[in-house]
Amino acid sequence: RKNPAIHAEACSTDFSTAEAGYSMRREDMPATVQKGSGHDYGKFMARSFRRLSGKNSVWGHAGYRRGTIYDVRWNSTSDYDIIYPYVTADSLGGNLTSEEYTAGGGYGHRTGRWIWGIEGNLRASHEYRTVNPRPRNIVTDIDASAGAAFTAGKVRIGLHIRTEIYRQRSDVDFYGDKGIIGEYFMSGLGAHYARFKGNDNGTMFKGHSWSAGISVIPDSHKDGFYFSALYNRQITEKTLTDKNKLPLQKAIPNTVSAMFAWTGGKGSRYLWGISASSSYRYTGGYESIVAENISNEYRSLGELEMFQSDKLSARVDGTWGQDTDKASWYLTPGIRYMSSREIYRYPRQCEEWAYLTAGTGFLYRRYIRRTALEIEAGTFWRQCVSETMDIPTATLEPSMAGMLRSNHLMASSDYVQGRIKLRADFMTGKNLDIYVSAGYILSVTVPGCVNMQ
Repeated sequence: RKNPAIHAEACSTDFSTAEAGYSMRREDMPATVQKGSGHDYGKFMARSFRRLSGKNSVWGHAGYRRGTIYDVRWNSTSDYDIIYPYVTADSLGGNLTSEEYTAGGGYGHRTGRWIWGIEGNLRASHEYRTVNPRPRNIVTDIDASAGAAFTAGKVRIGLHIRTEIYRQRSDVDFYGDKGIIGEYFMSGLGAHYARFKGNDNGTMFKGHSWSAGISVIPDSHKDGFYFSALYNRQITEKTLTDKNKLPLQKAIPNTVSAMFAWTGGKGSRYLWGISASSSYRYTGGYESIVAENISNEYRSLGELEMFQSDKLSARVDGTWGQDTDKASWYLTPGIRYMSSREIYRYPRQCEEWAYLTAGTGFLYRRYIRRTALEIEAGTFWRQCVSETMDIPTATLEPSMAGMLRSNHLMASSDYVQGRIKLRADFMTGKNLDIYVSAGYILSVTVPGCVNMQ
């Protein structure tokens, strides 16, 4: 997330946009079964940045998205990446209707060498299905941040903090006699809390997080050195609302990330830049030790760390190009390494994979009177360098084992991807620009071999 103090001087003049669009995705074999095999979304987003004076600025945004997510299985909850591995799930699944509202804004003020900024954002979503099983998930996600930045010589140094409150109420209902199956409270890698499997599945996810970051950028948007570092800690607890709000599971991710970059070439024939970034994320997953049920009262006696996840990402990217009055072009090569290891302690289960990605992008923009035409294209190749999956399939349902096998196969497979995007801007007045754009991405997977033990 950006430091609101630095964002306070993102534009030198007032700037507003309003966009309406459509997004479609289809996957013959889902990259992650729990996220579905595709979607159709209609969406709208409006953003505005205004300078109230030479020292004050405000900005804001509002958006709406609605559509369908197809063939979601082994996941009856929303925001899979936030609450993983503690999703509520079943083997049947189906399509989900999804809608989301977003809004937010901020304020910045300059005092001499110092800039101060605050920002707040809200996201609310609703996902449901009208056939058995019938999940209904309501999400509220609120964050607030505050930051400061000061000028020291030729650079601007910024510090910021951010906090977030997350809530998700999730229920799964069954109407009639068809499609009635039990819901699982998943614990990672096919493990689940077997004691509470069934139809009393009302859950509440309560989360909060905080983060702190530092950033260094050239003053007045000049060429030079860029640096940023961020630490984030998040705690998300799952409680059973039908069991006296019993705290059942808890995920605690900790993330550290850093980025270095250097840009140059302003005033010369070619512009260039190079960046290197890395992030590490450790997630500890905790399960409650629940006492015997006495008069329908459930009590937690303590908790054990049963799940752990380590994810590492590192990448190097470059930019080289030219910008003139009539046209501009840029080449953007890059290489990335990513690895993941997940362990469930007892019965011990383990999954690991790592891959390298290399590719390049190209952008060309042509100015013709009051029109700008743009084409953006790119391709990359992903190569798996290692993979291991050690899960005792004898203890799993066949459909659950198939889900784990499918997810690991897609995560550890080689694939090539190509993309293209076209855009046309039409300046209809002194301060008005209308644009249309369309893009297409094609990924072709070369599956590997998954050995489950």
